[in-house]
Amino acid sequence: MSTGYSEDALVEQTIVNDELKKQFLSLAGRVIRRYKAILPDASANEFNPIKTCLAVLAEKIRNFTEEADIDDIMNQVGDLLDESIARASSPHIERKAKPNCLGNPRTAIRF
Repeated sequence: MSTGYSEDALVEQTIVNDELKKQFLSLAGRVIRRYKAILPDASANEFNPIKTCLAVLAEKIRNFTEEADIDDIMNQVGDLLDESIARASSPHIERKAKPNCLGNPRTAIRF
């Protein structure tokens, strides 16, 4: 059964937005799990082409999606830890009170 679309074109159409991508991956996962659940039955062979197509597209979508770059976040966490350690070793440093969501200043934290 040919639709006239390449696998890459189908992947690009499926990942138009995160919600559609999540929905597709969820539904494909459900189909694959249900297929595996009926596998000992010979009637499962009828659904093999559909299951295989969904499995291939789901894998391509997972591979196509760029992995998150967390280097910047890790650097910020490292800087925050360094600052926290420096403050812990210098007891005379005092933070200024910051207003909370109600506009009331928080009590100053002393290290």
